[in-house]
Amino acid sequence: MSTIATKLTRGSQLLASTLGALLRRDLTLADLVLWWSWKRARRRIPRSEVQSNDKTDGTVLVTVWAEVFLPYPPNGHAYELGPCRIEQGTWVIDAGACEGFFVSYALRRGARVLAVEPVPRLAYCLEKTFESEVKKGNVTVINALLGSTVAQGRINVVSSPVSAHSSADQGEPVRATTIDTLLDNSVVPTVDFIKMDIEGSEVSALSGARMTLVRHQPNLSLAAYHNATDERRLRQLLMTSGVEYQAHAKGLIRNKGRLVHQILHAWPRLRPMSPRHRREPPRH
Repeated sequence: MSTIATKLTRGSQLLASTLGALLRRDLTLADLVLWWSWKRARRRIPRSEVQSNDKTDGTVLVTVWAEVFLPYPPNGHAYELGPCRIEQGTWVIDAGACEGFFVSYALRRGARVLAVEPVPRLAYCLEKTFESEVKKGNVTVINALLGSTVAQGRINVVSSPVSAHSSADQGEPVRATTIDTLLDNSVVPTVDFIKMDIEGSEVSALSGARMTLVRHQPNLSLAAYHNATDERRLRQLLMTSGVEYQAHAKGLIRNKGRLVHQILHAWPRLRPMSPRHRREPPRH
């Protein structure tokens, strides 16, 4: 009975919060229709029964692959939307490169990629997976935790490296840096598109990219679902960035009894043309 009661309570909370969000116009009926369509589509994705020794569930990777490569609609987690796109010959920062699916996606789009991954073993695997592209200069891998300051941090791998998150006092030590610092140190010459999916550290990482937003005006594709307040806080940072960004959130997922948007897309309303936008294609 306790399980049934819990489900009923959560269901009523979800219904109440969804109705409230519709009344506030935080959500639309179209959002709900696409959410339901994506739930149905995901059921048709073949499941893997593989379980690795480090407890990484193979089915999780199948879902992550679908979220990166399948199009919107109905995939609300897709990282491109309208003007928020990856152009050939541009530089992309993949914050939270993880298993490398989005690195592969961006390369297929004709971009060069700075892959930032805080879990040391995943960063090592990325260098091996994309070794040929690293040698060509199309991929750069950095083992670091992105945030608002340069410091020493920790990454907590609870059960799977796919869902590792930053921690104040637990986990493996890893250097923490900012996107501004990476650009200031010329790790990459410029950036045109930033993808972030870093397990709830998106607000902190965007705070550490203020000068990058002003100087380079990149398109942004930011995960906004790890914490219920992330979308609002990310929008506030964009509004005070000094750049006139247009933002649109899409995709829905449950978070503590309510539906929240998955991805917040943002792109500058007016992007001045300059020599930095004339890109050389990736090396083959």
